Amino acid sequence: MPYVLKESDGVVDLIQSDCENCLYDATLRHLVPVFRHRDLGIVNASPLCMGLLTNAGPPASHPAPDKRKLAARSAAAFCEERNTDLSKVALQYALSDRNMDSTIVDIESVETLRSCLSAASETADKDLLDGVLEIFKPGFMTTFVPE
Repeated sequence: MPYVLKESDGVVDLIQSDCENCLYDATLRHLVPVFRHRDLGIVNASPLCMGLLTNAGPPASHPAPDKRKLAARSAAAFCEERNTDLSKVALQYALSDRNMDSTIVDIESVETLRSCLSAASETADKDLLDGVLEIFKPGFMTTFVPE
């Protein structure tokens, strides 16, 4: 993302980043100092990663690598075993970052909407979050690029 600032001919006031402040990738969190130095607004978009971080899973056309999709399925199962929803954990993780000026959530169902509203008003379960982060740990901080 810093390359956008370097290559831009115009004025940049805001950075929107999709799927880079989520359970498997914290790239955006590490770029906050760069953006704040330039007095830019930061929008965290798609903390549910286009459906990947939901119990229902992503659409078949989702661009994530199969390894990441399998990890997300494992994380969803981990959450379901504990009577919760992966989207809730994912949103709580994203909303815990107070450096973001706004978070835009992709919602594909009423069930996910309810989970997101609940997540925004409840305190995260640290043990649950740690367990989910452990599932994604082998690929953490890796942004995928669609093939």
